[in-house]
Amino acid sequence: RLSEFLDMVSSEGREGFRDICLTNIAMRLHAVPFIAEAQLKPAQGRALGDLCSYLAVPEGTYIFEQGDFVQNFYIVLQGVVQVVINEHELTGRSGADEEVLAGVRRSGETFGLAAIVYGARTRKYGMVTTERSLLLVISKEVLVPFLAAHPSLNESLMVSTKRFLLRRYAAMKSSIFYGLQEEYMLACSRKAKFVNYTAGDVVYSIGDKPKAFYLVAHGELNLDSDIN
Repeated sequence: RLSEFLDMVSSEGREGFRDICLTNIAMRLHAVPFIAEAQLKPAQGRALGDLCSYLAVPEGTYIFEQGDFVQNFYIVLQGVVQVVINEHELTGRSGADEEVLAGVRRSGETFGLAAIVYGARTRKYGMVTTERSLLLVISKEVLVPFLAAHPSLNESLMVSTKRFLLRRYAAMKSSIFYGLQEEYMLACSRKAKFVNYTAGDVVYSIGDKPKAFYLVAHGELNLDSDIN
């Protein structure tokens, strides 16, 4: 076993083995599209690799389920992971489907970031493997400060994440984005931006000039009208 092997070798051997693992992770990371687009320097790639751990998952296993607490961000290295949504539970609307298969994530794609971006405590969907898969996992505690320190990576990942969100909505019959084509998803994901509001914030008031279209990714808003 790996733990027994590491106990047998010298401290220099353990460090050498660790460096090999980190180099391998860094090489795999640079092959991931959103990381390649960010054009990280080699040292930055190794620093990102240092935050990662491998996760091998058998076919038919849930990485997380809808309602689970948010803990990690995931990159698919090999395999296929299916997005599963209980639309009725998520929206509370009568007639909504109890299970919606909202696309898949394949090699080089990511999932799990959106909830971290908008500060959700629990997941809005589940992820289950449809074949044996190998993932890279980064905890939210170390990912958030790393993204803040590397703007190009943050921007590239935001586009990928917004596209992922739109794919979810495009699979839900209750969404205005239902059936949205992939080319429009990409265009929207490049133009849209995440904006966080805290309880009590006013998004806009009656009489304000229209500035944007809003999609509620997490939380609830009250509509306040003075119309008599």
